[in-house]
Amino acid sequence: SKKEQVFQVDNTNAKYKHWYCYRTREHDYWLPLQINKKYHKYSAFSNKAHYIVVRKNKLCIFLPDEFQEPIFINENRMTVGVDLNIKHNFATLSNGKVFDYDRTYLKNLTEQLKVCDKIKLNNSYSERKVNASQKRVSKSLRTNEWYFKKLINEILQYCIKNHITDLVLEDLNLSKATFIKSDEFEGIKYSRLSKILRLSNIKNWMFTQAEKLGIRIHTTPSLYTSQQCPVCGIIDRDNRKD
Repeated sequence: SKKEQVFQVDNTNAKYKHWYCYRTREHDYWLPLQINKKYHKYSAFSNKAHYIVVRKNKLCIFLPDEFQEPIFINENRMTVGVDLNIKHNFATLSNGKVFDYDRTYLKNLTEQLKVCDKIKLNNSYSERKVNASQKRVSKSLRTNEWYFKKLINEILQYCIKNHITDLVLEDLNLSKATFIKSDEFEGIKYSRLSKILRLSNIKNWMFTQAEKLGIRIHTTPSLYTSQQCPVCGIIDRDNRKD
């Protein structure tokens, strides 16, 4: 009855109580909402600003949420640098602590992707096999994201145990192509490997997880970070040694 409201409750309906009015220029479409009491607070919907995304056969409604400022650790602050790399390990802290990824896992992942690449590039394969190959790639990349988020969590848990409050990361630009190949991982180029590992997202994943734990993340330009003295600031290639 109240057309100005897009979210409505119909207590007379035994099956569908919550409704949303999807408006077009020609018509208003009243759609039943699937409400999960554990995750959705219907009372918070009211007439808040929202936006709609149609994904295949699903209509997703996104609503803003209250933003809470992260609570950072302020007492006895300790700062440590993090060096992210591919060739030697996953991350090295400036205090000497090393976090490495599972080399066997990464080899299996690169082998899977190379097989999928061959299927994709070979016109003799059926469309069904190509689609199945693409699904395997998507699944592998989702698993890979979970794996690296787990590694990030290990780093942050180490920081909490050792009272490290601040981490400094290089603001790496990993979009540049390189012709340097990895002998360890099936001769794949390091630029491709960094995309597989999604290292460009590591910074964002670390920001998100660290905020929840009260740890600050800082970024610094990557230029000359391995050559610049952290004490006096002088840049020299010989500084790489120590």
